[in-house]
Amino acid sequence: MVAFLNVEVIFNDRRNGDNFTHTPHIYDKDVSIFFDELLKLNEEKNCVFFDPERSVRPIRSTNGDSFGRAALDIDFLLHRKRESRGYISINGISMASNGYSLQLNENFIPYYGIIEGKTDRAARDVASICIPESAIKDWLSTQIELLDTSILNKSELMQIASFALSTGIESDLPIAFYQGEMVSATKLAEIIQGLDAFYIPITWRYDAWPDIIGYHEILPEYFDTDLEKNVIVLGTGYERAVKEEDARQLKKKAGGQIDGALLMQRWAHGRIFLIFYGVYGKQNSNLN
Repeated sequence: MVAFLNVEVIFNDRRNGDNFTHTPHIYDKDVSIFFDELLKLNEEKNCVFFDPERSVRPIRSTNGDSFGRAALDIDFLLHRKRESRGYISINGISMASNGYSLQLNENFIPYYGIIEGKTDRAARDVASICIPESAIKDWLSTQIELLDTSILNKSELMQIASFALSTGIESDLPIAFYQGEMVSATKLAEIIQGLDAFYIPITWRYDAWPDIIGYHEILPEYFDTDLEKNVIVLGTGYERAVKEEDARQLKKKAGGQIDGALLMQRWAHGRIFLIFYGVYGKQNSNLN
């Protein structure tokens, strides 16, 4: 509870003999000590896709004000079912935030660490934050740059690139598979400008329902065959991307039109792509 308190706290457990001293200077404290104090259980510290001690950075505004000390929680980002390790500090007293306190462009940003917050209730059971958007964006840009790409596969990098793009941050990370190569958002924008239309791969489930195929689902043939110049594969696909009646008609006619707005609503990875490149606004999308 006192991990982010900027005064010294001495704790003595006379029953069990445990002793603990919390030191101030919370932004300069050794990272391992900082996390030892903040995270209660050893299993909370275990990470698969990133090293928080390597990537933790203060969240600061351009005038030097500090709003927290955290790393982007890549584990939570790639596997949303796990619990995030994000906390909020209310006047130095820590409380769990469940990872849903930072937000940029209406996107929740999971973080591993603690950020400054405020509350109007003495119970401190509800909190909010007031961090300048520019400070969050600068911190997040740094987090993307600090990614250890050696422990992430291509599909995972594409998911992170899509997330970054949804927050308004472009990067050199691969966001799509095109003509046998991984391409960044900037490169894909150049490619799109030269295409009248583009195609995304789908497959038919046993129940005659079309599923959009993501990069981790494509077959070896995609690497052995010269693809059409307008075939684009994004990082993550989606099951049952259309309504049941539309699925029956598409199967019966071997193709047709789908509701672009519905596709935007259901396919999170594709939504970012479609919004960014101005495809949304066309009433329908052709499914091939």
